[in-house]
Amino acid sequence: MLFSVLGPVHAAADEPTVVASAAAVGEAVDVDYSATEAGYWVTFDDGRVETHGDAGFFGERPGLRNDESVSALSRTPSGRGYWLFTDQGRVHAYGDARHFGDLSTVRSPDGRPIAEVLNGPIIGSIATPTGAGYWMVASDGGIFAFGDAEFYGSMGGEPLNGPVVGLAPTPSNQGYWLVATDGGIFAFGDAEFYGSVPGELAPGQSLNASVTSMLPQGDGYMMVASDGGIFNFGESQFWGSLGGQALPAPIVTATVLSDRSGYLMIDTIGTVHGFGNASVISAGPLDDIVDELVRALRAADVSTVSALFANDTDAQQIYSEYAGRNVFKPSNCFPTEEYQCNIAADRDAVTYLLRIDRIAGQLLISDIQFFHTT
Repeated sequence: MLFSVLGPVHAAADEPTVVASAAAVGEAVDVDYSATEAGYWVTFDDGRVETHGDAGFFGERPGLRNDESVSALSRTPSGRGYWLFTDQGRVHAYGDARHFGDLSTVRSPDGRPIAEVLNGPIIGSIATPTGAGYWMVASDGGIFAFGDAEFYGSMGGEPLNGPVVGLAPTPSNQGYWLVATDGGIFAFGDAEFYGSVPGELAPGQSLNASVTSMLPQGDGYMMVASDGGIFNFGESQFWGSLGGQALPAPIVTATVLSDRSGYLMIDTIGTVHGFGNASVISAGPLDDIVDELVRALRAADVSTVSALFANDTDAQQIYSEYAGRNVFKPSNCFPTEEYQCNIAADRDAVTYLLRIDRIAGQLLISDIQFFHTT
C-alpha cells in the first residue's frame, strides 16, 4: 500500500519548505566499491546513484522507457566513471566510461531490436577488468559481449532449474561464471568450478531463500541469498551473514574487498550491511532539518517532530506516528543540490519507508510505504 503526505507542509520561518510529492521510491539493485575501496556506490532501479566515501558522482537518472529499469552499475578501472546498465540491455556511460555498444543497436534475424525478443530481461552487467568492454547476462542465461569482452559460452536455450541472476568474470578476463537462483554455477572459459549449492544439499532439501548474486574470491566464490545467507566455495572467506535474522527488506547483492577481508551486502531499500573489514560509510552530512528529524525519530520524541512541522496537522499526525517506530537508520542521503533520504522503521511486524527529497532548497516528502513483514 502506498500513500503520501496530504497537502503542502509548511515549516517554520527560515527553514526549507516541505512539499508533498507522489514520486515513486526506487529499489536498490547494486553496490560497488570505488577503485580505492574507501567508498562505494549504491544504485537504484530508477537510475539514482548514491555515493559513499570517496566514490565520485558522475551522473545518474538516464532517460528510461516506461517499462525499463536500471539493473546494475559497473565502475571503470580508474574509478573516475561508471556505466549504468538497464534490464533492456541499454548502456549509459558517465565520467571516463566509454560506450562500446548495447542491445539497442543489435538486431534479431527478422530485423527487430534484440531487446524486443529477449527470452528474459538483462539482470546483470559488468565491465571487463580492462574497462574496454562489458558483458550482459539475461535471466535465461544468454550472454552479450561488447568491446574486449569475449564470448565463452552461455546457457541461452538450455533448460535451467532457476533463472540466472548474475555473471562474474575471472581475473584473467578469459572466462566467467553464471549463477542461478537455486545456487547452480555454470563456468565458461578459464573459470573453475568450485562447487554449487545444489551439490551440497541433501536429497529433497531446498534453500530457505533464493540466491541473488555470486562474487569471485581468489580461487573460489561466494553466493548471497535474499535472506542474507552466505555460501562459500573454494578459498572464499566467510565473515558473517544475516541468515536467520529478521530483515527489513530482502538482500539483493554484495561486493567484496579485493583482499577478501570483508564484504558488504545491500537490501532493496538501500541499507548496507558490513562484515569483516568492510565498513559501512556515511553518505555525507544530512541537511539540518533532516538530521533533526532523524534524531527525533530515533528518540521517539514526538514533541520535537511536531515542532518541526507545527503548522500542518497532517504532517503532525504522520510524523507523530513515525516517531513511535523503531528507526533502523537513514540511508540514501548525499550532500548535493538534489538528494534523497530514505528512512526505514519497523514496529509490530510492519516495515515503513519514508523518502525525503531535497531539490533546490525544498524538502519533498515523497512517499510513505508500509508493508507487513510476516
